[in-house]
Amino acid sequence: MRADYTLDDRISPDLDAVVQHIVSEQNLRERRRRTAALLQTLGRPGMVTSSDHADVQAAEANRRWIARGQTAAL
Repeated sequence: MRADYTLDDRISPDLDAVVQHIVSEQNLRERRRRTAALLQTLGRPGMVTSSDHADVQAAEANRRWIARGQTAAL
């Protein structure tokens, strides 16, 4: 599939804040522990996407969006 973007992504400012806080952690062991915990949490069924949002439109940009099909949201 020739697509560089996904459309209709869900955005979470709270999740962005958590990731930025993890990134700023100076202690490497603690940063890795927190990263693993976040990924484990996000990997739980239904945590990030519901069945209604499991797929998103993939697209290529060329002066407009050119739809290239559906792809998994995560």
